[in-house]
Amino acid sequence: MAKKPFDPFAEKRRPGAPTTYTPELATEVCRRLILGRSLRDICNDADMPHRDTVFLWLATHPEFSDQYVRAREEQADTHADDAHHVTILVAAGKIDPNAGRVAVDGLKWSAAMQKPKKYGKVTTTRHSGEDGGAIPLRFESLSDAQLGQFIDRLADFAARADRAGGGEGGTGPPPEGEDQ
Repeated sequence: MAKKPFDPFAEKRRPGAPTTYTPELATEVCRRLILGRSLRDICNDADMPHRDTVFLWLATHPEFSDQYVRAREEQADTHADDAHHVTILVAAGKIDPNAGRVAVDGLKWSAAMQKPKKYGKVTTTRHSGEDGGAIPLRFESLSDAQLGQFIDRLADFAARADRAGGGEGGTGPPPEGEDQ
């Protein structure tokens, strides 16, 4: 009988692994995620359910799904901290620089995917005309009705921006006639 080749992603079914959903078990899965462990690694623990079971719970228990999303977001902070720790170990000569670079790149990528606003790349798009100047608006080709529609839409947009605080979290004054 031929020996099967090694599969690093193969998962063994463990007899006796929990399959019944409980809030306590779900919380423990999320706690271990926040500590930086992968779901694959967590599900290899004897007291944890199989990964397929966790995915089934995610699909059938909305409260667990919400908790899991928050845990993955919080895991980003752990990964960022781990990346910093690896750089310290590389600087101290305790880890090969190439291995450290691979580890840090993976941790940075994971953190950026889990919390893109905090750890992702910031991109800015600027629209400008020639030589970086303003984009000229040409209204000559618009009919009076089209120009009136444009002005009405612009006034509506300005009123909504005022009610929202001009994009600053609702700190602007309310439009005339509205209570505070």
